[in-house]
Amino acid sequence: MEDHNCEQLCVNVPGSFVCQCYSGYALAEDGKRCVAVDYCASENHGCEHECVNADGSYLCQCHEGFALNPDKKTCTKIDYCASSNHGCQHECVNTDDSYSCHCLKGFTLNPDKKT
Repeated sequence: MEDHNCEQLCVNVPGSFVCQCYSGYALAEDGKRCVAVDYCASENHGCEHECVNADGSYLCQCHEGFALNPDKKTCTKIDYCASSNHGCQHECVNTDDSYSCHCLKGFTLNPDKKT
């Protein structure tokens, strides 16, 4: 009896066998080992910012300060000032990953950084 040395699955065929891999893996060149499929590299994933391999597929993610759109591919800059709870008395200014409050000319920002 021959030792098949298949890393994951061994399938009998007439007079021999072949190695196969579980879903999400591909057979390596040696015909025995299995390697994880890099879906982000092998498919036209269409992610605007980042592609992350997931179980049997991939997911798109956005850089900090951006939100994933309903299409699950593109990203939109988050408008932190559009939120009604920013608390700025005068002006709200978006930053990369948050916001800051600014005062109108002639006013100084209080220690609470809001009023």
